[in-house]
Amino acid sequence: MPTIEIEERDVFITQANDRAPGPTILYIHGAASSSAVWPPPLTHLPAIHCVALDLPGHGASLPPGRRSVEQYAHFVEDFIIAQALSGITIVGHSMGSAIALSLARRAVVDVRGLFLLGAAARMPVSEAILKGSVNSLSDVASWIADNALIEATPAQRDAVRRQVTQTGETTTFGDFLACNRFDLRAQVASILVPALIVAGTLDQMTPLRFSESLAAGLPHGRLATLEGCGHFSMLERTEVVKELLIDFITHFDSASAPPGQ
Repeated sequence: MPTIEIEERDVFITQANDRAPGPTILYIHGAASSSAVWPPPLTHLPAIHCVALDLPGHGASLPPGRRSVEQYAHFVEDFIIAQALSGITIVGHSMGSAIALSLARRAVVDVRGLFLLGAAARMPVSEAILKGSVNSLSDVASWIADNALIEATPAQRDAVRRQVTQTGETTTFGDFLACNRFDLRAQVASILVPALIVAGTLDQMTPLRFSESLAAGLPHGRLATLEGCGHFSMLERTEVVKELLIDFITHFDSASAPPGQ
């Protein structure tokens, strides 16, 4: 099992093309999820070093989880420094996008771009989901699987449901609490890296207007809207998301290259 030790805890990672001369992508999953949520077509891009991790308390990484986005951002910073990663494009989903925004704002590590799915500068969570994550996690898991995915196979819905229940009550509650506390609206204008926000028009967990507001507030932000898509666009529209990601990386890499390269 590929693990490394961060903050005296084993952290599970997967990576592809670790010797590739091209850019590095770091994938950060969302609340009550794991690196397994990223389909292989996204995490095995030719000539790109692709790294995905399980946050503490998620997937195969040891607990405890965290209770704020900032705490998760500190952890990811420690991970990036330990792995000597630089020039990173962060691909974040939901809570993972909040972590990515925090990393870019803090500028402790070398973040070159943000590719964010189901993203917003604030992520309010309903009282029903907060309480349900402690009192009836299986019901919350079923609601997410049934409502957060619009165009999905039964196997994909089952996988999302299992990830939530396997994360457990304590970490899931902490994740949703972290999302509910997150509010970066006042700092969005200070995030200067290129950013592409990918939003599903039928996203019931991060409504489209939240993603639109984030993209408009980022100095170098753009919005890509996926018609009829829900919260898990990397599962519902894998090939479209892959094309957007490759185009995003190619575009800002070319724009930032020295003259004549």
